[in-house]
Amino acid sequence: MRLGISKALQIHAQLQVRMGVHSGPVSGITDVNDQSNVAGAGINMAQRVMDCGDAGHILASKRIAEDLEQYRQWRPYLHDLGDCEVKHGVKVHLFNLYTADLGNPAVPEKLKKATHPANRITGIRFFRKPARIAVGLLLAIAGIIGLLLFAHHASQKSIAAGGTAATPTTARRIAVLPFKPLVPENRDQVLELGMADTLIAKLSNSREIIVSSLNSVRKYGGLEQDASAAGRELQVNSVLEGNIQKVGDRIRVSARVINVSDGASLWAGTFDEKFTDVFAVQDAISQKVADALALRLSGEEKSRLTKRYTDNVDAYQLFLAGRYHHAKLIPTEIRTAIGFYKQAIDLDPNYALAYFGLAEANRCLAITSDVPSKDSLLACPRPRRPR
Repeated sequence: MRLGISKALQIHAQLQVRMGVHSGPVSGITDVNDQSNVAGAGINMAQRVMDCGDAGHILASKRIAEDLEQYRQWRPYLHDLGDCEVKHGVKVHLFNLYTADLGNPAVPEKLKKATHPANRITGIRFFRKPARIAVGLLLAIAGIIGLLLFAHHASQKSIAAGGTAATPTTARRIAVLPFKPLVPENRDQVLELGMADTLIAKLSNSREIIVSSLNSVRKYGGLEQDASAAGRELQVNSVLEGNIQKVGDRIRVSARVINVSDGASLWAGTFDEKFTDVFAVQDAISQKVADALALRLSGEEKSRLTKRYTDNVDAYQLFLAGRYHHAKLIPTEIRTAIGFYKQAIDLDPNYALAYFGLAEANRCLAITSDVPSKDSLLACPRPRRPR
């Protein structure tokens, strides 16, 4: 694909483009504009590889070169450049990918300035692992991917025909959609998404039901979102939706569970309480949902369904604000989230979820920005005692 792009760019000589190729972990995210995007260590390393090149270069990491070396037709185009030092002193082993017509055969300026013997292109070093093993693995992976795609295609055809995806009766599925405001002019997206986030965590304690993750449902927070349509797209059996509004020191919540297949209401309830009783409201909704779905909960599961990680409402609100900004996975937003998590910990030094959020946010900084991993780990304080 990179060679194809390079060829297409030849007719636009004014466009100076360099490319970096690497394979590694990548996660699907929803960015600040509520658009689907990707982030992860794989992308960050590809950028580091790219930064070592000049205009026209197609640079590949050693991991990519080892994969391509298994194919005879790629071997003549891979040229070993040796190590290149990138940010934080990390060294990346690079290969220059070029043909007689495509790519840039010159040694990158960054490598010319380096004082190591790998400044010349010496040709790829062949690896000992037999090619037939790699080819066998690739064929096996291709077969698995093909089966998964076929199953997904069949499922999508079923949904398009108006039905829901078939699920075993022992693995019922539910989606908790972001709550909507009772009065659109008084939206509180932190509270709306936070209520869904908390209920997702509570309901996930049951082994009898599979609950869609927050990342998969957050895009269904529109005011005009149809719950049944969202349920069909998410391939679940039922959907929990609701409205929430905080006015002064009071909170009003209405919630209902609907059956995706026919839109029938399985349960509905309204709560009008002081905001300090928000935890009791969440406990009540969780129990009502479990009853409506006829979940057979063990004693331990019932206990976890109403477990509270803090009794401090102010700390809880700060934690929700941290989760809201953290989920956007943008460095500036993650740093904002870290501030909220720290404030929550200051109010409740035993708030385990806030410590977890702080640790995750610092870990994400190491992936999405230029903060070294060791610095991120040192930024996470230890809780006084487990709760």
